[in-house]
Amino acid sequence: MSTRWCGAAAFLLLWIASGCSTAKKSAAADPAPGMPSPTTAPASVDLFAPRLQQIPIDGDASDWKGEGLRIDVLTTAATGPRNIDAGDAWLRLGWNERGLLVLVYGKDASAADSGAGLWKGSSVDLLLATNDVSRDMVHVSLTPVMEAGQAKLRKHFRDARQGKLLRQTPLAADVQVQRDADNAYVIEALLPWDQLGLSPSDGMAVNFQVYVNSVDGEGKRSRLIWYPVDGANYNTQRMHTVRLADRASEAITAAARGSFERFRRVRAEVVTLSEHAGKSVELKDGSTSLGTAPLMAVGRLSTAIVTGPLPPVGGKFTDLAVYVDGRRIAKVETEDLDRARRNAYEATPFVFSSFVFTGNTFPAAEFENPSLVEDVVGTYQITTTYYDADFKPVTRPTLSGRYGAIVDAVSERGLKMRRYYTLFRHDKPLPRDGLVTGGPIGWPAEFGVDPKVIAEQSATIAEGMARALRLSLNRNHDTATILAGLSELQPGIGSVPRRLGVWDRNAAWWYELRKSIGDVKPYQYAVNMPDGQAPAGGKWPLLIFLHGMGERGDDLKRVAVNGPLKEIAMGRALPFIVVAPQCPGNEWWGPQKLNEMLDDVLAKYPEADPDRVYLTGLSMGGFGTWAWSVYNPERFAAIAPICGGGDPLDVERIKDMPTWIFHGAKDSAVRIEESYRMVEALRKTSGRVRFTLYPNAGHDSWTDTYGNPAFYEWLLQQRRGKPAEPRATAPGTQPTYIED
Repeated sequence: MSTRWCGAAAFLLLWIASGCSTAKKSAAADPAPGMPSPTTAPASVDLFAPRLQQIPIDGDASDWKGEGLRIDVLTTAATGPRNIDAGDAWLRLGWNERGLLVLVYGKDASAADSGAGLWKGSSVDLLLATNDVSRDMVHVSLTPVMEAGQAKLRKHFRDARQGKLLRQTPLAADVQVQRDADNAYVIEALLPWDQLGLSPSDGMAVNFQVYVNSVDGEGKRSRLIWYPVDGANYNTQRMHTVRLADRASEAITAAARGSFERFRRVRAEVVTLSEHAGKSVELKDGSTSLGTAPLMAVGRLSTAIVTGPLPPVGGKFTDLAVYVDGRRIAKVETEDLDRARRNAYEATPFVFSSFVFTGNTFPAAEFENPSLVEDVVGTYQITTTYYDADFKPVTRPTLSGRYGAIVDAVSERGLKMRRYYTLFRHDKPLPRDGLVTGGPIGWPAEFGVDPKVIAEQSATIAEGMARALRLSLNRNHDTATILAGLSELQPGIGSVPRRLGVWDRNAAWWYELRKSIGDVKPYQYAVNMPDGQAPAGGKWPLLIFLHGMGERGDDLKRVAVNGPLKEIAMGRALPFIVVAPQCPGNEWWGPQKLNEMLDDVLAKYPEADPDRVYLTGLSMGGFGTWAWSVYNPERFAAIAPICGGGDPLDVERIKDMPTWIFHGAKDSAVRIEESYRMVEALRKTSGRVRFTLYPNAGHDSWTDTYGNPAFYEWLLQQRRGKPAEPRATAPGTQPTYIED
């Protein structure tokens, strides 16, 4: 075992920002489009939209006459500089007995209609939700375009309401638009209360968010939102809470987004109105000044980046905010600093002096940049234990091939973490020359190099690739994993599926090693038993749900954030024993570990029917659904992967299993091609597959799936060895769809 004291590299950019206010409504007249008046409000958490009775929905901003909750500054939904050239926006909110009133002013680079999806061009998304546990939501997507000199709206309504009675009411919203020759537009909308089963009253709270999507002259997209926490389209907790009142909160005229830079300083990106241009913005924690910066004018806005020192290790901010002329204009929200430091510490990778090595001494483990660890958690100790290919602990390497290194780190404040790395030993030193030989080399045409030049300069390319390979041998553990796996494969087997290939072989080896030393902690899982008596035969069908990446950890309540357990919590009766395991943080779903969990479930719940075990999962859980089903197809009656992906080379193993695949066409987190290729592979094998594509859904293609009674009815029709889903009769083509 080797031990050393060292530091860790760490980098974490956190972004959260808001300027909120509560006060009497400003009496100033509403500004001309694009030029809000300069009222500045103190930050607060309460937001009030006023009752407005005489607002016709005609796209005319002058009807508002300065009234409404004014949100004069929107900010970006991600870290990085704001793309001012793409566009700008502000909005107003009010209400009446019919619904929530919304006025959006926007200005973008182009009024052209590309004919593409609403989300791909200049567009506005309005999201309204209840403020109770049901989290019912309606989502209105609008694209203001010009047709024959007239302003038009392309519309799409997305129904995320959960109640059966609500779903019987078709979605609707009263919306109008005006556009001018300067590519500015005004959208007026009324979002009806009855869409969410609400009866408005003073003090009632609703959740609301707006996205304004723009495209600049170079085709670069940007997104402005009221509050810079993205994901409100599938999580109502990421919206603002707005209360209905007789008077509005004071205007919101500033926003600030906070981040931690290498845990050496805090950075606040501030956006406010142009009246403050030339002034200094001050970053303060309570009464302590941390730094100042000048505000620079950018159109109707002014911006600044102001930085300051972080508290020492163990410390935290008490009240981080930005001020102009001594007046607080916005609160700067950041993640808890201790939590951020802990997360960065646990996410910091190790490197070895060489992952691929020769000789009789193991390479030592260290962090990529030891000098930064004290900025994160202080000093810490590293201990490394080595194992040979037969899972035996060793202190010196003697054979060539695979080795495993388990690296433990403990900080001076007691924070612990453990990581697992594959090493590879070879017998002879590598040659200085000829590590990569010249010859035909496939080179991407996107680099713009003439293929003739590539052919003529193959020796130069080989030299460069040899240098890159040498660096990879030393600094990239993937290279050791590849070499270890290749050394264990037999020649002549041809192309192998992922399940038998280098990466899954490595994962299986580590699982066996960790199990042999008692280092495997079983998945914890939540169970919901159905109400009433068991059906004929005395057994219930079993539905297993695999969550996505965001629900990993050790808080079992998180497995009910999405999926069947969420549906049950909102009152849906499901005739299944529902089991939802939780994957630990920094891990991925493992078929071996999932198998042991299923064995445990069937042993503890004899009322579960082993011939009716159904598997579904979303995102990371969708990938897990594919992986587990091809690993053990004999265990399941049907599977339903949502926005995931698998290995087309392995679909022969599940061609007889009913499979229903779901994906959103707008998904930017998991490409739609991941599902396409699995659908096509199953069709080519005449598999029992069906595919649902949601044309206007993004990554969240699970809310509509798990909220659909037909999904559960389809599952119940399937039984192991007796599938009801028919075989595909032709390979078919990728599905097409038409935008609303």
